[in-house]
Amino acid sequence: MGAAASTDYLAADVSGVTTAHEHVLAPKRSRGLSLLSRGLWACNGCKRMSAFHPSMRCYSCVVGCNFDLCGNCFSSSRLGAIPDENEADIVRQASSLSVAALRLLHAETDSEIFEIISVGGDRLDVLRRAEQTSNQAAECAICYDALCNGQVAVLHNIAGKRSCRHFFHENCVAMLSSSSISSCPLCRVPFAVLRKVPSPMEDPRGWFLAMDADGKEKLTRQEVDDGLRAVLPVDDKGLESRFDMLWEHWDKTNSGDIGMDEFLDEDEGLLKWVIATTKTARERDLVPIPDVDKDREVWFRFWDMDHVGSLDKEQVMRALMKTFRDADVAEMRKVVGSLWTDFITSEGSISCEEFMRPGTGLLDKIVTDIRNAGGGGTEHSPPPPAPAGEERHQSISGQQCSCGKIHVRRGDRVRFAPGQAFRQAEESASELGTIVKDEEAANAVSVHWDYGGQSPLQNYAWPADPAGHEVVHADFLDIASPDVTALAADLRISSVAASELLRRSAAGEEVAGDEESLRKPLKVFHRCRILPDRDLVKQWFDTVPPCPCSRPTCNGGVKWNAQVEKHLGREAHLLKIDLRDDTVYVEVTGRCNCKLWVPCLAATPIFDPDTEQELRFAVGTRVECNMGESWAKGIVEGCWWRQEGWGNRNTSPYSIKLDDGNRISAPADEDRTIRRA
Repeated sequence: MGAAASTDYLAADVSGVTTAHEHVLAPKRSRGLSLLSRGLWACNGCKRMSAFHPSMRCYSCVVGCNFDLCGNCFSSSRLGAIPDENEADIVRQASSLSVAALRLLHAETDSEIFEIISVGGDRLDVLRRAEQTSNQAAECAICYDALCNGQVAVLHNIAGKRSCRHFFHENCVAMLSSSSISSCPLCRVPFAVLRKVPSPMEDPRGWFLAMDADGKEKLTRQEVDDGLRAVLPVDDKGLESRFDMLWEHWDKTNSGDIGMDEFLDEDEGLLKWVIATTKTARERDLVPIPDVDKDREVWFRFWDMDHVGSLDKEQVMRALMKTFRDADVAEMRKVVGSLWTDFITSEGSISCEEFMRPGTGLLDKIVTDIRNAGGGGTEHSPPPPAPAGEERHQSISGQQCSCGKIHVRRGDRVRFAPGQAFRQAEESASELGTIVKDEEAANAVSVHWDYGGQSPLQNYAWPADPAGHEVVHADFLDIASPDVTALAADLRISSVAASELLRRSAAGEEVAGDEESLRKPLKVFHRCRILPDRDLVKQWFDTVPPCPCSRPTCNGGVKWNAQVEKHLGREAHLLKIDLRDDTVYVEVTGRCNCKLWVPCLAATPIFDPDTEQELRFAVGTRVECNMGESWAKGIVEGCWWRQEGWGNRNTSPYSIKLDDGNRISAPADEDRTIRRA
C-alpha cells in the first residue's frame, strides 16, 4: 500500500479507531489505590473480568483518570526492570495499556499511591508515586514542562469530538504523530486529530468550545478544572482548595455547569477571573531550580521530593528535562534508558553519589551522550571550554561518542579531512560545506559545498572508524575564507553578502550593492541558516522595534538572548515572516528543534535537495489523496507546506483541502500518495 497522506493535525491512520472502554458498574473510588468492592470490572491489562481476579485495583493517572489492573498484571510489572533492548518486542505483544511493559522502579508497598504515565516516543509505561508530581502548574506528561508555557492541544476522534480529557503541548503530540502513535499517551484512548486550544484572552469563545468536551455548550466542574490547569500558571493544590468557593461565583444559576453567558459575565464571570489570575500568576516568582553546575548535591536534593536519598527513573527524567530545557525529549529518554541499568540499585533507583560522581557518574555520562548524539546544549551543559586564547563558541558536533563513532546529522557543517586537500581543489572552491543527507548506517554522507561551482553536491565516505572520514566536522560559526572575513569587516556586511560580492566580482558582474541587495529572498516553509556573524546579528536584533501589543503573555518583542547565540550558524525551517517588524519565526533542524524569532537579515536561504524538484500540481488542481484505506478527493491549497513541531521532518510538497472540509498534507509528490482527480 502506498504512503498515505496525513492531516495537518493527524497523529496516525484512524481506520482502527475504537470507543473507549467503559466499566459495567462504577463503584465509589478513592484517590490512588483502592480495592474494588463490587461489580464486574475488566482489567485494562489482560481484559479478564474481576470475577476471576478479586485482587483488582484502581490506579490514577496524572490528572485523575482511572485504570484497573488485576493482581497478576500488576505483579508482573514488578518483577524487575526490562532490558531496554527487549522493550520494543515486549511492548508490541502487550495489551492496550502495555501492562507487560510497565516498569516499577521502586519497591512499592500495597499501601502506596501510584500513577500511570506514558513515556512518549518509546511507548513504555511506568507507575509513579503520586507525591512525586508537581505541586505547581500542571505539566505536559510528555516533556514535563508546565502546560501553560506552550501551545496546548486536545485530542479529537474521527467524529470531531474530544477523545479524552487530557491536555498536552501541541509540539509534543506532533512528535508522537511522527512515530505513528494514535492513542492518548496517558489513557490510550484512540484519537484521529489534535486541535489547538486557543488563548482564553484572545479567543474566549473558542476556548469555551475547546473545553466543552461533551459538546453540550455547557462547561461542567470537571471541564473547567481541567481547562484552568492547562492554560494558567497556577498552583494545582491552591486551585483545588479554592475551587468550591470560586464555583459559587461562576455558576450563578446553581445549575451545576456554566453557560457561555455566565462564562463571559463582566462582573464575576470565569473569563474575568482567568484574565486577572493570568496577569498575577505570571508576575509571581516560582521556586527556581538550583544550578546543577554550582552545587550538584543541592540540585539532587531539590528533586528528591520524598527525601529518601535516591531518584527513580521518572524522577531523573523529569529533573533532567526541567533543567536542560533545550534537550530533545526522545533523545534524552533514549540516553537515560541505555545507561540506567548500569547505575541503579536493587530497588530500581539511583543514589546521589552514583548520580553526581564527577566524570563517571550518571549525570556526566548522560550529558556527554546527549551532546554526542546531538540532543542540544543548554545553559547548564555548556560545550567543552575553548583552547587557551580562543574565546569563540565551540559546537557540540564532531565529538566521539562512547560507542566509538562520530555521529553526523543533516545540517552539520564540514570541511575536508586532513590529507584530502587535493579533493578540495578538484571538487570545490570552498573549504566549508553542509551535510544534506546522512546515511550513517551506509557509511556515507552527501555534502553541499557553499560555493562549489557546477557540481556543489558530492558524496563522501563516513565509516564507523573516524580515521576513515573524508570530511570532518567544522564549527557552526566558521566562515569560508579569510578573504570573506576581511571583506565583511571592511564593508560592515555579513559573511553571506561578502561571499556573494566576491562571486559577482569573479564572474565580472556588477559588484556594487548593500546588504539587502546582496542577499537572496527567504521563502516560507523552506530551509534557511541563521547567520554565524554574531556581532552583526546582534545589531540587527537591536533595531527590531518593541511589540506594541498589550497582551499579558507578550514579552516585549524580538530580542537578542543566549538562546539565539547558541543557534548561530545552524539550519532551520522558516515557518513565518512578520513584515511588521521584518522578523521571521524558525524551527531549528538537525541537532535540536528549538524555535526562535530572528530578524529577516539574520537568516539566509540554503540549498535543499528536497524542495529543488518541480512539483506536478499547481494550486487549485483537483487531486485524490491516499488516506490508507481509501482515496479522498480535494483541491491543492498550497505548494510546499509544513507546520510547527515537525522538527527534522521534510516539508510536504502539498497542502490539500478535502471535499469533506478537512485539511491534510501530502508527504510526497508521488502517484501512490497523491494523483490528479
